Amino acid sequence: MLNIKQLTGQDESFLVNIPESLKGSNSKTIQKMHPDVVEPLLELGHLAEKDGQPFKVISSYRNFERQKLIWNRKFNGETPLLDQSDNVIDINGMKNIELIRSIMLYSALPGASRHHWGSDFDIFPSSAVENGYPIQLTSSEFSNSGVAAPLNRWLSENLHKTDFFRPYERYQKGVAAEPWHISYRPLSEQALEQLSSEKIKTVIEESNDLAGGDEICNQMDELYRDFIDNICR
Repeated sequence: MLNIKQLTGQDESFLVNIPESLKGSNSKTIQKMHPDVVEPLLELGHLAEKDGQPFKVISSYRNFERQKLIWNRKFNGETPLLDQSDNVIDINGMKNIELIRSIMLYSALPGASRHHWGSDFDIFPSSAVENGYPIQLTSSEFSNSGVAAPLNRWLSENLHKTDFFRPYERYQKGVAAEPWHISYRPLSEQALEQLSSEKIKTVIEESNDLAGGDEICNQMDELYRDFIDNICR
């Protein structure tokens, strides 16, 4: 069980560092995870390597402040928004709720990100990471002709044999398909059961400086239904 601060990315004292063999970013970057996931993730890595599809963890735990920075930059037009075809979205003239829903296509609300729990990871083929490929984490990279296509096929064929799953394996009119995002089911299912729209709303109200915060709180029940609870189970 995670407490409210752990659920919403405000307490990372319970986490441990990701094993070096799985790290996919600069060695100076500290990547963290829930201790209960260390062995299962290592086992998944060994299974993938045995089948010729080794991967690296590109992104793991993100705290509330980091998620808020990502959110605010997108809301304020400092970082471009992409649609499901990897095209840049023109946000000029958008109503706030339209902008919020466009951001949530690929970026979770601070306080509601599955990456807060230490159970979810973005992964990419080891060979591409080690060769310095400029990773974007886009659908085209995991398409039939993309650099991560073989890993994508392997995950489709083998992930169900493990305790991991892809919560955004396909688009369900909420979050866009994210074939790179894997989740440790025993922990993340429990965390999602503990979470609620009211808990997220409270955290956002206490934050004060989340862009679009008032509109988010006004529409929280719908946003929770469409983007947070709406996963591929």
